[in-house]
Amino acid sequence: MEKCNYCGAEMDDSAKYCTACGSPLHKKCQHCGCDNDTSARFCKECGTEFDEVRIDYKAPEKLNLPGISNCKHLFLNGNGTIFFGNQKVDFAKMFAGNCLLEEIVLPKVTVIPDHAFDGCYKLRKVTIPDTVTEIGYCAFYLCNGLMEITLPANLKVIGNCAFHRCESLKEIIFPSSMVTVGTGAFAECTRLKKVTFLENDHLTIENKAFADCCDLEEVRIKGGLKVGKQAFYNCSRMNYLSVRVRDIDEFAFQGCSGLSSIFLSCFAEYIGTIADSAFYNCNMYAS
Repeated sequence: MEKCNYCGAEMDDSAKYCTACGSPLHKKCQHCGCDNDTSARFCKECGTEFDEVRIDYKAPEKLNLPGISNCKHLFLNGNGTIFFGNQKVDFAKMFAGNCLLEEIVLPKVTVIPDHAFDGCYKLRKVTIPDTVTEIGYCAFYLCNGLMEITLPANLKVIGNCAFHRCESLKEIIFPSSMVTVGTGAFAECTRLKKVTFLENDHLTIENKAFADCCDLEEVRIKGGLKVGKQAFYNCSRMNYLSVRVRDIDEFAFQGCSGLSSIFLSCFAEYIGTIADSAFYNCNMYAS
């Protein structure tokens, strides 16, 4: 009896696809053409290593990586390249605009490409492995249903507009590995309430990264190099700010009219610069 590695169903040895979920039961070695079990890492005939991970639609509204029952041979390798049969497909455009997708479990890739899930407005949950170091431009732009995101421990770069207008996000914790949060990365995340950056001496928060997050109440930046121009522009409900960075650019916190007190500290080894207009239109008391 043949057993499906994805749903566990058993069927005749002659079957090529699972009769329960539609997943293929074998994968063909691109070097020698031999059929191998879908879980095989190396070809049983020639020893060629398989570097691709199969993507599977368990149901039209839920994408679970790996494993696509209705999509024949679709593969995603460790470099983020997708193959449909032997033809390469651009991962950056593969799922953009998918109006059914609700959940993603990503394989061990290092980069989530530009526009990867742009406009997937029903997307609610994303599982990102710790292998990911970069999230590309507009990768999750307009994912209005995304309620939570756990950023991987080794993440370094979040591209421009990566989570722009993810209007259901409520809290984000950034790992200490962060280097850059891009321009407009979380702009107009209108339900975002709390942002925490873990201790970090090499962080740059670019211009307008959190602009117009009108519900944002609490920001803790435990270390970094710079907060850019209008990074937190018009976050009018912010009432708590603790920040330890070298430089704060002009108008960084412009329009944070609810901010009555802040806690500032600087690195022991150097004194940075706080622009005169950094807290323009804020009724604050610094300590």
